[in-house]
Amino acid sequence: MQHTKTAAFLLVLAPFAPLAQVRAQTTWVVDEFNGPGTDFTDLPAAVAAATNGDTIRVRSGDYSTTLIDKAIRVLGETGATVSQSFGGPAMQISGIGAGQTLTIRDITFNGTSPLFGAAGVEATSCAGQLVFDSITIEAATPGGGLALTQCASVSVHDSLVRAMMTCTDSTVTASHSSFLAYDFGPISPGVQADNSTVELNQCVIAGSEGGGHAPAADGLRGWQSHFIVRGDANATIFGGTYIFGTFVAHAINGQGNTTLEIDPDVSLNSPAFNMASIVERDMALFSADFESGTLDVGLQSEPGDVFGIFIGLPGQRLAVPPFGAFWIHLPTLAPILSGSIDGTGQFSLSIPIPPAAGNAGLGVTLQALTNGSVFELTNAVGVILE
Repeated sequence: MQHTKTAAFLLVLAPFAPLAQVRAQTTWVVDEFNGPGTDFTDLPAAVAAATNGDTIRVRSGDYSTTLIDKAIRVLGETGATVSQSFGGPAMQISGIGAGQTLTIRDITFNGTSPLFGAAGVEATSCAGQLVFDSITIEAATPGGGLALTQCASVSVHDSLVRAMMTCTDSTVTASHSSFLAYDFGPISPGVQADNSTVELNQCVIAGSEGGGHAPAADGLRGWQSHFIVRGDANATIFGGTYIFGTFVAHAINGQGNTTLEIDPDVSLNSPAFNMASIVERDMALFSADFESGTLDVGLQSEPGDVFGIFIGLPGQRLAVPPFGAFWIHLPTLAPILSGSIDGTGQFSLSIPIPPAAGNAGLGVTLQALTNGSVFELTNAVGVILE
């Protein structure tokens, strides 16, 4: 990507002013090995002590199954792992209330045995926002990935789920993430949605492989749901193969009036099947990442398109016809920069964000508005500040 010469900063530090009201309160340190500064040696005890707005820093180690029902921030260091115990997920989330946000970054969730039931992360009955950034789920069971039920607003970014993501009565946006179905035991799609709205942006999705004479699974499967799929040729949705690779399951399979909007550049290994409607159209693709004090943003769109990039707290998806949908909580929305796309069709920029007390673990959402032939909101990306 190349920097556009016409980009102009509107605000750099100012966007963070509306976020001051949600700065973290107490920071707790979890360390299995009880190093200097440790408050707890296991994660459940830290969660029990924390209150809404607190930050929990998780050092390298293996920690016990955890239940979270508070709007806290959980930040892992390299090697921080939460392992499943018998009969339940590695992490269970519930009851995050409207107007509250739970953020989880840089944690690996491990299943231990197919005999232990569900693995990974389960979230239920959350009217607030869930923001997952750079998590890994290594499941031990086909359905033991990321299970979301009655969750009003979920953002998944830069993550790897080696099992199925299920979305039931939920609204989800995933960016630059992979959902790779488990190939052992009962087959499953990479992503399954039931009565949900799911946006998939530059993602890799694969259904279970059949192998031999065993059947295979669709890549993306929906029931009474709406899918929006953005990306270039590196975004893939593959159904599994079976009968020794002779046949391919559906890349996308819709049932019960499921609808699909998809960028034609996205790679499918078989046509979308049984959809109530399919709209193919070119869509701008927005990207964002925060590492080591630097916010990297990128935009793929048509040369000459004018754009603005915005930041704010995570919000529930708000449809704004005919422009698309906002994922930013509008009272906190602020512009970062504006510009136009050059002849490469690409824009990128790195923005240093000076550290600020209490910002660590804060979840923010970024999104762009483009003006080519029409005004259009891009996909949103939720990132977590360090």
